Amino acid sequence: MSQERKPNPTMESDRRDRAKNAILGALVADAAALGLHWIYDQDRVREVAGNTPEFREPDASAYEGVPSFFAHGKKRAGDLSQYGEQALVLLRSLVDNDGQLDAAHYERRFRDHFGPGGEYVGYIDSVIRDTLYNANHAEHEAIDAANALPFDGDGALKHRLVTKVMSNVSSYQGEELRRGVEGSVRMTHDDDAVVAHAFKILEEIQSRAGYHGAEDVQMPAISKLPALVARYAGTDELADKTEAAVRVTNNDDTAVAFGLAAARMMEAAITGEDLQAVVQAGLTTDDDRVRGLIDKAISLDGQDHTPVAKIFGLSCNLE
Repeated sequence: MSQERKPNPTMESDRRDRAKNAILGALVADAAALGLHWIYDQDRVREVAGNTPEFREPDASAYEGVPSFFAHGKKRAGDLSQYGEQALVLLRSLVDNDGQLDAAHYERRFRDHFGPGGEYVGYIDSVIRDTLYNANHAEHEAIDAANALPFDGDGALKHRLVTKVMSNVSSYQGEELRRGVEGSVRMTHDDDAVVAHAFKILEEIQSRAGYHGAEDVQMPAISKLPALVARYAGTDELADKTEAAVRVTNNDDTAVAFGLAAARMMEAAITGEDLQAVVQAGLTTDDDRVRGLIDKAISLDGQDHTPVAKIFGLSCNLE
């Protein structure tokens, strides 16, 4: 008779440490690279930084006369770029939901952080800008549709109901959302018919839910994933959760393909595989372009000292 294998506490502890370090390592690396972010001339990087490129104060003069883009003039050494900030937003959304990814909640967190009145101060790239625009546009369309629903009461009350529902949509989800809608309506109008109309508004708004991410294949598709992979590594949910998280900001099939490959590689590292196995995990993708770029990186590694990770990262900027 076969015996059930007991968990190895040491192995579980090591895995938790690797998961934690994947998150912390991504954030530290992002902060360390901020001062020279988007200088594409390696000779200039060596000229201004020598052997200590990490945690440098952003300085516009370092970017002059070479292919580069100076975006972080409002940042200081040790701050996060917009990529690191995105990773934090997803991490905080997971924490808010007891470790579960809820794409709608993640999008609300994203809009609250990067949108008007949010905490973020810094460069807004095309992914952030387009995602905010798409989400705001979809919200306005949903409000217009909700206002168009037939209602026996007066117009002012109808508009107030839409406002009440939208306020709850921004704060709650699931059954808690329905309870919040009913409670806020009954506070001023303890009327079953009015509550029923509020639920119709909620249904109309929820029917229009979906992904509002940019049609963009750039780095946010991957840079935000460490916390998600740390949570779902080794589970059957990793692929679906990765696609959902990617589409919140990068609603593009190519971005999803690269995100899934990156997630598999992170998963292999978190579960204790060696570097070769990590690279091979990326090659399990069904996407020929992703597989071809990883193969190219492997062939270059050792010839011109181009690391696999660098080629894979640059591949996400394909147009």
